[in-house]
Amino acid sequence: MTITQRLTERFLSENTTTVCAIEHKLKYQLLEEFKTSEPELCFALLPLAASLAHVPLSGFSVGAIVKGLSGTLYFGANMEFSESAIGQTIHAEQAAFNNAWMNGETGISDIFVSASPCGHCRQFLNEITTSKELNVWVKGKPGSKLTSLLPEDFGPQDLGVHTALMANKSTEGHSELESALSRSYSPYTHSPSAVVLTMKDGTQYAGAYAENAAFNPSLPPLQSALIMCLLHGNQLADVSDVLLTENKGNKVKHGQITKLLCSVILPNATFHQVEDFK
Repeated sequence: MTITQRLTERFLSENTTTVCAIEHKLKYQLLEEFKTSEPELCFALLPLAASLAHVPLSGFSVGAIVKGLSGTLYFGANMEFSESAIGQTIHAEQAAFNNAWMNGETGISDIFVSASPCGHCRQFLNEITTSKELNVWVKGKPGSKLTSLLPEDFGPQDLGVHTALMANKSTEGHSELESALSRSYSPYTHSPSAVVLTMKDGTQYAGAYAENAAFNPSLPPLQSALIMCLLHGNQLADVSDVLLTENKGNKVKHGQITKLLCSVILPNATFHQVEDFK
């Protein structure tokens, strides 16, 4: 059996819960067990990451894995939504980043993919705290720096911004909504916002707004929360409640588009919005 087959048997066949992250301790155990390098282990894990994809439009699953500064590996997969604009879709690299971000990582050292990231994802990753040091590993090719894949880049510094995505730490010991809102990154429009999805069983998944210097690659808070919901193996039909918060003075407002998208892709959910959440 190949490493991928053995990993699939372990994590898909033997587990009743979805695996979307591998903590550094288990990672080192796997490296020792399979006598392999970290890049090769991650390439072997990519099909497991791709199995988390939600692709009702294309049927084409893509996986990505990032390594947080803690050493933990976070899975990501592409996500699409039926009967909605194709611009609402999420790339696998964005999903993997978001998984790390929502789990408290303050940077990413490496990303592992089966094909070179598209321009959209290169621009998106250029916003994070560790963009200048980020290693990009493409299966079958030597590793490279993100900076070499995005020459003459346009980033926060070009707009006079001296912070970066993932720099904001969450507020510990508070609600899911408050924690997500404290992570929100919007240095260009100063429009923080967050979303919490509540499932039928009471489980909650939070997401935060992440702006980008190029604007279009920005990640809306609903998509951020949907990533966490789907990576944990949930069905969209099981979302019972959507709570969005943003400030009255925000230049960017997510309320109307979030409510509309929820009415299409989350048919059993009730939408709520609160402003100036404290």
